[in-house]
Amino acid sequence: MASAGGSNDVAKAPITAADSFSHRALLANVSTRTGQPELLVQVIRQFKPDIIVLEEVDEPWLSALAQELAAYPHTQAVPRPDNFGIALYSRYPIRRGETRYVGDAEVPSVIAEIESPAGAFTVIATHPVPPGNAENSRLRFAAWFENRACGTVPVAEGSSRPGRRSCRYSGFRSTPASVASKRAK
Repeated sequence: MASAGGSNDVAKAPITAADSFSHRALLANVSTRTGQPELLVQVIRQFKPDIIVLEEVDEPWLSALAQELAAYPHTQAVPRPDNFGIALYSRYPIRRGETRYVGDAEVPSVIAEIESPAGAFTVIATHPVPPGNAENSRLRFAAWFENRACGTVPVAEGSSRPGRRSCRYSGFRSTPASVASKRAK
């Protein structure tokens, strides 16, 4: 249908592979002392994520998952015995990665630029201290504001479009985004 001003058809740019490419990510708080590695292995096998972030990971957890995580050759891990270990596993190359200890609590965060078939994107993985008391709340929000001052924001999802980085703030809380997290409990 045409009008006096021209066509009503909207000019559309062709959809490229990069526009339609998606990444599957898994974030798991493994609960260092009470978690069950075999359940996490089941979730990894079922959902086949491209990227895995593990919170509260220590050396025994990484050893228990070693066979399954061998399919993720690109790794940045900071295991710790105090429930604040963190690890990132990726099927895609990590172009640049760093561990940043943010705030007075000295809790590690992993920041990694990942090169996927659709282009590079950044993953920021952090496990803030729980806000159980006034001091922990202060440490938690101090870390948040320090991240903001550094130009980084904890993310749940990143854009895979080449030349464009965008992220969605995860909110520092569990979200119902993963049915798998409910099944693994």
